Amino acid sequence: MSEFPRFEERYDHERGFSLYFSEHLSPILMSLERERRQKLFLYFLALAILWGGLGLFAYAEIHEKGLNAERVLSVLGLILFAYFPSGLIKHFFEKKAKAVVMPEIMAFFPNAKYTVDSHVKVSDIKDFLIVPYYTHAEGADLICYSEKFSLSYLRLKYRRGTSRQGDNNITFYGLCILMSLNKRVSDPIAIKVDDGRVINWFKNLGTGYERISMGPNAFEKMFEVYGKNKNEVRSVLTVELMELFLKLNFLFANLIITPPEMDNQIKKVLSGWNGWRGKEGDQSGLMANFMGDRLLLLIPTSEAMFKPASLFKSCTDTTAIRTILYQIKLLDSVYEILVRNLK
Repeated sequence: MSEFPRFEERYDHERGFSLYFSEHLSPILMSLERERRQKLFLYFLALAILWGGLGLFAYAEIHEKGLNAERVLSVLGLILFAYFPSGLIKHFFEKKAKAVVMPEIMAFFPNAKYTVDSHVKVSDIKDFLIVPYYTHAEGADLICYSEKFSLSYLRLKYRRGTSRQGDNNITFYGLCILMSLNKRVSDPIAIKVDDGRVINWFKNLGTGYERISMGPNAFEKMFEVYGKNKNEVRSVLTVELMELFLKLNFLFANLIITPPEMDNQIKKVLSGWNGWRGKEGDQSGLMANFMGDRLLLLIPTSEAMFKPASLFKSCTDTTAIRTILYQIKLLDSVYEILVRNLK
């Protein structure tokens, strides 16, 4: 195996990470790369054996008994089943990689800690205005960053019926970020996706909150802001903070994006004052809620995040690690701006 390349520092928030990477992460990733190649061989070997055996079985069945819809469906079912062993190989390798790499990445940040399992205290978030209705909650991947914020994966379900076999509807799946503020807001402030004037009006009938205009900017083309105290809302949601929310909204919908690409995207958004709304796939659907001395961010995601290694990608590729550093940097920036705004 060739020598593992050094991490090249390209942006300010990566300063000092190159040395840390060489001392702490490089040996781990080199070991994972050797294991990845072995697991990848086993992955394709399992597929080849199972597909070959099923192919012979299918040929014999059809050749001997003829072709009909029932046999075709049976063969297709067996072919799909052949993916199961190879899928387990992929799952357990990537789970192990996350468990050994993520704690080392987070140890780079002062007083930060990562654990695979997240025991989300639903009581901590259930009173926030943006939390959808649910009957069951599950959590995974917990990041605690000093006293600043905690981040975890959260799946909220609404279950019809009382048995475990009852129908489940997932009402939210994504990141749950809870920040502690240095000062309380007098009234809750809610930020949610702009669903259009008519739908927004019907959704907020009788809530006691009014929509607050943040001016003719791109933020208002994507989000609706609700609160009771206009002056407080505008003092909290400064232009700098709204721009960061826009970045987070784009980042978690486009995980492999560099800071310069992000800045260019934001410039395009900010320049399109008249009618720019963006493509649906460009936005993650970020929601935010200030309540008391806390801020809750809910960011829907379509895939699991914080994956520093993949079975199908060399562990020498540092793109995923670079993305994780950028995600933490943006969240840290949100906290620092709020500290300044809430004095």
